[in-house]
Amino acid sequence: MAEVIKMDYAAMEQLIAAFRQANGSLLDVQKIETQMAQLLENGALLGVAGTHFSSAINGPLVKATGKLADKMQEEANDCAKAMDIMKQRDQEAAGRF
Repeated sequence: MAEVIKMDYAAMEQLIAAFRQANGSLLDVQKIETQMAQLLENGALLGVAGTHFSSAINGPLVKATGKLADKMQEEANDCAKAMDIMKQRDQEAAGRF
């Protein structure tokens, strides 16, 4: 017996929109992180502590936030592709009747 696969297109559209919104929000957070590091470098926290804190923000934190933002966009694209494929298969199946 053939496997039945169903997709709720409205829910998929919401999921895609949520992934895209998450991507945009994370990019905004990344900009804020960079601004925070700049404030530290401009004297908000002087000395070794300021240097280490700024480096931690500019290095691993900004990089991790960017990777997560990229992943959210990738998920949005994957969901959109899956939805397009499913719609195409639905149309092909409907065309047989």
